[in-house]
Amino acid sequence: MVAHLTPAPHPIRAAAATAKAAFKDVRDVQPVFMSPADQETAVRELAELEAMVAEARLRVVAAAQDTASRAGARDLGAWLSTLTLTDFNHGRADACLAEALDRRWSKVAAGMADGSVSADQAQVVVHALDALPKDLDPELVAKAEQQLVDYCKDFRPRDLRRLGRRILEIVAPDIAEAEEAKRLEDEERRAREKCRLVFKPIGDGTTRLTGVLPDLDAHRLRTYLDAFTSPRKAEHAAGGEEDRIPYPRRLGHAFCALHKPRCWYHASMTATAADTLTAREYLRVSQDKSKRERSIEEQHADNERAAAARGVTLAEPYRDKPMSASRYGTKTRDAFARLLDDLEQGRFDANELWLWEPSRGSRKVSEWARLVEACEAARVSIFVTAHRRVYDPSNGRDRRSLYEDANDSEYESSKVSDRVMRAVAANAEAGLPHGPTPYGYQRIYDPVTRRLVSQEPHPEEAPVVREAYDRFLGGESLYAIAKDFEGRGVATRKGKVITARLLRDILMSPTYAGWRTHRTSPDQPRWCLDGKVQGTWEPLVPEATYLTVRSTLEGESRRSTRPVHRAGKARHLLSFTAVCDVCEGPLVVTYRRGSDQYQCHQGGHVRIDKGELDALAEEVLLGFLSRKDAFQGMAAAETDGTKLRAVRADLTVARGELRALREGVAAGRLSVANLAVVEPRLLQRVEGLEAEERDLSTPSVLRGLFQPGPGARARWQAADPTTRRQVARLLLTPEHLGQLRVDRRPPGSGSRRIPARDRVAWAKAD
Repeated sequence: MVAHLTPAPHPIRAAAATAKAAFKDVRDVQPVFMSPADQETAVRELAELEAMVAEARLRVVAAAQDTASRAGARDLGAWLSTLTLTDFNHGRADACLAEALDRRWSKVAAGMADGSVSADQAQVVVHALDALPKDLDPELVAKAEQQLVDYCKDFRPRDLRRLGRRILEIVAPDIAEAEEAKRLEDEERRAREKCRLVFKPIGDGTTRLTGVLPDLDAHRLRTYLDAFTSPRKAEHAAGGEEDRIPYPRRLGHAFCALHKPRCWYHASMTATAADTLTAREYLRVSQDKSKRERSIEEQHADNERAAAARGVTLAEPYRDKPMSASRYGTKTRDAFARLLDDLEQGRFDANELWLWEPSRGSRKVSEWARLVEACEAARVSIFVTAHRRVYDPSNGRDRRSLYEDANDSEYESSKVSDRVMRAVAANAEAGLPHGPTPYGYQRIYDPVTRRLVSQEPHPEEAPVVREAYDRFLGGESLYAIAKDFEGRGVATRKGKVITARLLRDILMSPTYAGWRTHRTSPDQPRWCLDGKVQGTWEPLVPEATYLTVRSTLEGESRRSTRPVHRAGKARHLLSFTAVCDVCEGPLVVTYRRGSDQYQCHQGGHVRIDKGELDALAEEVLLGFLSRKDAFQGMAAAETDGTKLRAVRADLTVARGELRALREGVAAGRLSVANLAVVEPRLLQRVEGLEAEERDLSTPSVLRGLFQPGPGARARWQAADPTTRRQVARLLLTPEHLGQLRVDRRPPGSGSRRIPARDRVAWAKAD
């Protein structure tokens, strides 16, 4: 007995059989009992399954060329339509799609196999990809294919068709405009080739007129006919009744009226009017890296060619400099504002407004809507050169098309903004430079790829920045430093003078301390240090120096009207630090009755002996600075203390090792040679840890100015007046020792002496 083995079915057939069996099992199940969430999920999953089945079917069709030939079919499409009982045009379209997916567009096929690309979307994407220039770089073709496949997750086939026509603007913007011009020329050539007009008598006294005309010629004919579409009410309509004639019938009546002699005269007048239409352009480009406005000139050249073809006279254009028209743009478009004003005030003086493409007008829906409404009110048509079409703002269908273009433009700019913001945030987290090159630095780029390699100190500008920090920290004013720079010829890269305001911006920038900052909200201050990270470039000044200068510039007691001495140095301890208790104005030094006195700078409300008030302030300051732990409370507000505790632990270990080394040598357990080798390294380590402990236990604004603890009085006497005044200004504040406020003399005190201690109040923060 011979056993006959039945061959196993092909895996694709097996999958189809399994799917059929599974769906047979649920054909009697009523989806009405499904929850809304389950219904949505089921529809989505079935749509994905439909795409996957369509891909498998097209894959089989692409491999069935020999099968179709053996069946005697004319081609693969005829075989498919016969096999599946579909219309021939549908079978041929599926066969063409199968061949395209099999031979050229594998990523589209993969998207269908994953269920993320439907068959309708695949048809649109393949058509757009086949329309790309034949000589386009293969890498750009692959990029375009991937981009369109990604778009399939968010757009319908109709939207994909528009995006496919503009895909070169995304993947190859440098050649997009030239290719768009070639495509439009091809469209015009094909329109002329397809142009036809057919008259077919029906036999009931009417003739059916059908035809295909180029858009420009059809618009001209419509212009002629619109001149004869009045009256808009039927002749038999009663007075006041709105028995309006339908617009298609009015056009038909106008076309029939052209054979009358009188109407031929009006037609010729209309033709003359059409030939002498005037238009004004609005020209704009988002970015012009060449600085020659080439894109604007190319737009104008395209407009001129279209105007010559239509017989339109172009009047003076509205021309904006390269800038953004999206809702993320911060600059005002002067020419666009003038255009809107002219339309609304009746000063436009033209029949049409010409735009190279809708996005040139605006990428903001609200702004675009205002433009369309202004054109409608002024009875001005909008001609879009890229579309080769005139839009009538009073026509509902045209308005919808214009608003759809505006939505597409705004959505595209929103996606671009999201991509840019993600990239900026990622660069900020990585500490990479951003924006224009700061003064004091230079950037090194790869000569081939032009990618940023590094940001390094500028050999000529970096010393200027360091000098500015040192001089300001030494007590000189911004004005004095800026005037000195101007006298020496120090300027920005563009040759501008470094003013006091610009110098303040330089000193406030965290870039020079080696920090990269990123504002996540417009409400954050310009120089906000929240979320700062260490940059990848070399800092120009130490962090302590930057924080000290920043704190001084941000201090409430700093006034732009502060007197500046010729030498630019501070001479008086409490000038602009002590305040009047009456008006809260600063105290300044005046010379009266043979002695220096502090006096209210705003209204002269109080006056007190300078030496006596300085002595009182120094007594309070030295009492605080003589404590070894003077700065601990202030430093604790800046840090959680974890690092300081770790440093102190390391310092204790290092001191113990040094003590054990010396005791070992003294006891004879270790040789003097060991002491000579090991002790210098331990001493260096102990000194470094002690310095780090002082820095961490000292507020950032006071680091490098003054060391508290024993011997503070001697160090105070040895310090220069600038250092004393700087320490006083930083400590005599409501947040620390208290603000020094001087009150008026008590009533009835006459000329007798009142001690400064009795007139001073120390105002502290709540």
